[in-house]
Amino acid sequence: MLIIPELNTIFIHVLKTGGKSVTRSLIQYCKDEHIFTKDVDYFSYNPIRDEMVKHAHYTANEIKKVTGSFFYDRAFKFLFVRNPWDRYVSFYFYGLKKLNPQPFPDFNSFIKYVVGIINKDNIGSWENAKLKQTDFLNDDVDYIGRFENLNICFDVVCQKIGISLKLPHVNASNHKNYRHYYTDENKKLIENYCSKEIERFNYTF
Repeated sequence: MLIIPELNTIFIHVLKTGGKSVTRSLIQYCKDEHIFTKDVDYFSYNPIRDEMVKHAHYTANEIKKVTGSFFYDRAFKFLFVRNPWDRYVSFYFYGLKKLNPQPFPDFNSFIKYVVGIINKDNIGSWENAKLKQTDFLNDDVDYIGRFENLNICFDVVCQKIGISLKLPHVNASNHKNYRHYYTDENKKLIENYCSKEIERFNYTF
């Protein structure tokens, strides 16, 4: 996440929705003590910072606790969402490249872990795959952009907060179209697991 008092803005970073690119663009507007990503030690806008665990992916409700209502309620809050079937393929290939340990022999077992059919212990950041996009949301979020139109939606954000930027493309994973990796069974598993976000954002396979 990024909390930017200088722009009266909060970026809620949903995993695998282009957030690294957004962060790379906006971080120039942050003072060091107002940056809260995995690249720095802590966020120091609020005295309770010493109680926080360093984490780039706070939910909207968690961010409100960090900043307090006075700043949070007045800030422009935004995030991006992504087709959930595509998002889990992206997470899987990102994990193969970046994460340790490697607990899943294939994509099929990864999806079964995500939805709770199989259990794995001590697997580090792979656990974040269980977070649904709706977990990050509350009714306070002012703008929800779509990964599928990331550049256009980011332009909207920039207009709303009064800046002009272009997005770099970072953290991209290399894989085939997401549909290639799904069986009928796994497609249905994600459809059920992510039913709220599929319905809310009108995603289809």
